[in-house]
Amino acid sequence: MTDTPPLALVTGASSGIGFELARGLTERGYEVVIAAEDGRVLDAVAFR
Repeated sequence: MTDTPPLALVTGASSGIGFELARGLTERGYEVVIAAEDGRVLDAVAFR
């Protein structure tokens, strides 16, 4: 076993279900990679 956290890729993470899923996964200790059509929105989401 390693001490690295699990990794998740969430698409549509700029709002709605994708955003909430990404947030929930980070609260549970996951490393989360987020993706969405509008990269500018992702910059703001990444800092929330």
